[in-house]
Amino acid sequence: MSDAVVFQGLNALDFEEIRTSVVRIPEVIRRIMEAQRIWDSSEATHFDFFNFIASEDRVFMSNIRLKSLAAAVVQVGLYERYLRYHKPPQILVGNANGDSALKVASGVLTFEEMVSQSAALKLTRPVAPLQLADAPILSGISLTEYGAFRAAKDDNGESVMDEISVDKIDPAKIIATLVEEYDVRSFANVGPGNLLYPQLEEDLKMADIQVVESIEMDPMLSWFWTGMRSRDLAIAQ
Repeated sequence: MSDAVVFQGLNALDFEEIRTSVVRIPEVIRRIMEAQRIWDSSEATHFDFFNFIASEDRVFMSNIRLKSLAAAVVQVGLYERYLRYHKPPQILVGNANGDSALKVASGVLTFEEMVSQSAALKLTRPVAPLQLADAPILSGISLTEYGAFRAAKDDNGESVMDEISVDKIDPAKIIATLVEEYDVRSFANVGPGNLLYPQLEEDLKMADIQVVESIEMDPMLSWFWTGMRSRDLAIAQ
């Protein structure tokens, strides 16, 4: 049996309450500070990661490139947090194009390379509101492509992550491949949130396949979702 970590992707930070909570997690703070250092050492227009991530939804949603990079930075931090309490997974899966926490976790890119090569770093004008369009391509941003990697040993016996062949577009097909061909029986989502379609998650649970969220698994982060649910109930009343 195998276990897998799933990186949520671009929309992981779409809610302001999630963003203001996630910047309180030490590993996330450290990665945000490192990303800031990399950004400041470049010739890019001034940008403040903390202010952007903690900003209101209207501001955060206004630039898809910055949003993408911020989500990847946060996910790298959350994955490091996950590894404090869990052994490295046999399988990693997530978005493989654009700003990709998956590629950092699998060793394809260093964290510095992910930030310095990001399209967001090349912005030379102030953030402009995102114009919605019917087509799924936004200002040069392409549709998400997914990838997966499996733990293996190289010729010298060193641990490496080898890319495995999966559907690049449909998460449901990717999950099916991992379950059927690689005997994955546990999926831990590093989001915050959940990449899996709700119906797919229910199907997996019915098949006795575990689907969990890394923050909910963390004994020191019990406040994360509880605080938001309490605020939601207060607003509803």
